[in-house]
Amino acid sequence: MPARESGAPRKHLPEPHISPRAEAGLDAIDDYLFEQDSDVAERYARESDRHFHLLAERPHLGRASAYAPNLRRFAMHSYIIFYRPVSGGIEIVRVLHGARNLDEVFVDDDL
Repeated sequence: MPARESGAPRKHLPEPHISPRAEAGLDAIDDYLFEQDSDVAERYARESDRHFHLLAERPHLGRASAYAPNLRRFAMHSYIIFYRPVSGGIEIVRVLHGARNLDEVFVDDDL
């Protein structure tokens, strides 16, 4: 990481906050991908982090989701990031494979 020049203004960037449920889902995805190919798992982790920070900086990039008020969705390859804008960034609520029956997943979900 390049050193910051002294006296340079520090810019507070919005941050992605990952819910425990989303963290558990991300861990499961990472475990699955790592079993298949560790390079793919590492690329997925980097891409996820990049997308999370992009969405934190631009929370309205994703489309509104019908599953809960203020919930938004953003496609990342085969996965869908569900998140909501919050003060100081976004909260990642869930990350799910796009082939899943989302109506079934969210029917009993307390969002």
